[in-house]
Amino acid sequence: MTKTDAQKQACEKIRERCAQLRGGGAHTLFERAALAFIGTRASPATRTVYWRDLARWLVHCEECGADPAHPTLEGAGSFRTALEASAAALVVRRVLAVLASIYHQLKEQQVVEENPFTERLLPRPSATIYKRTDSVSPEDAERVIASAAADESSRGARDVALLRTLWTTGMRRVSLVSLRRNGFTETDSVAQLRFVIKGGAVVDAEIPTETAQALRAWLAVAPPSQWIFCTADGAHAMSLDMVTKVVMRCAKSVGLRLHPHQFRAAFITQALDAGVPLEQVRAAVHHQAISSTLRYDRGRRGAGVAARVAAFRAAKKPETP
Repeated sequence: MTKTDAQKQACEKIRERCAQLRGGGAHTLFERAALAFIGTRASPATRTVYWRDLARWLVHCEECGADPAHPTLEGAGSFRTALEASAAALVVRRVLAVLASIYHQLKEQQVVEENPFTERLLPRPSATIYKRTDSVSPEDAERVIASAAADESSRGARDVALLRTLWTTGMRRVSLVSLRRNGFTETDSVAQLRFVIKGGAVVDAEIPTETAQALRAWLAVAPPSQWIFCTADGAHAMSLDMVTKVVMRCAKSVGLRLHPHQFRAAFITQALDAGVPLEQVRAAVHHQAISSTLRYDRGRRGAGVAARVAAFRAAKKPETP
């Protein structure tokens, strides 16, 4: 079995376990308590992340013969090691933080006796370690959107609306799938989208005319649903994985490999290139810290500074008599 096959098999186990958790039926006392806590999270996207991260841990416990209701520091450590072998540092950090939060609540309820996922006991990767997200150029973005527009079916209309929304707002996938029809409003001069950001807050953002047009075209043929981007029957919001699949499929049609987050990196980089103050860019993409915004900047804003400082110093240097 190749590494790729092993990774696919592991992902499938996690998906199946997640579906079991969300599907009701017989659950252990630990699982019921954990699911009840996850259900208190305000954002649907946050609940989805918590479900998946819990499923990761439960699959690991099943494979190792461990009892998640009686976790050990050794077991938590082996889980962290397995995660580090297959996931980026920030993903590892997030999963461990989610489990720490779940176990903290369950310990308060006396469902479990220990919380081995506290950062004091189980250190997490540094928050400053991250995998560089490449940006997508304006030329490539337009090629991908044009390819989607060539499909005159309803799927093509949906893909264009999805791509234009990502490209012109820089929003995360979790915000994209939170978009509701009643959150898309237009006046004579302004079109706006209302969406949920990371953490559960609801915000409004103006969108360009071309994006509003693409959304109107899609909603005219979309299945009845409260969601703008929904499943085929309109019953549920589109999944995060489906957003990624749409972007990757459209990019592949023009010979590119793209991920939705590359549109976010492009939005931030080009906002800074356009001279928008860093604090305003941070607010627009809903980062808590400016350092988070700078991680996505693919510009070379430090280029030439050393030479300019040297020239300044040389100009100030007193002449030798």
